[in-house]
Amino acid sequence: MNGSTAADIKRAQQRIAAIREEISSRLWPVNSGMSAEMFNDLMDRMALLQYNFEQRVVEDGREGDRRRGELDRRTLPGGPPSSAADDDAKE
Repeated sequence: MNGSTAADIKRAQQRIAAIREEISSRLWPVNSGMSAEMFNDLMDRMALLQYNFEQRVVEDGREGDRRRGELDRRTLPGGPPSSAADDDAKE
C-alpha cells in the first residue's frame, strides 16, 4: 500500500479484522485444542494472507495463478483426484 492515506489504512484494518472474524468463527470448533496464542497467531496469518490475495485480485484483475506446480497436492500420489476424468480412470 504505497502512498496509502489514513482512510485506506483504516479500511484495510477493518477488512482484515472482518476476514479474521469470519475465519475464526469457522475454525474455532475444529482448533479448540490449540492454545489461544497459537490460534490467534494462525488467524492473524490467515487473515493477512486472504487480504493480500484479495488485493492481488483487485490490482491484477485476475484470481491468481492456478497452474499446477511440482508441489501441488493434486498431482501427488494418493492425493485427491483433479477431475471427474481421473475418477473414471481409476474404475
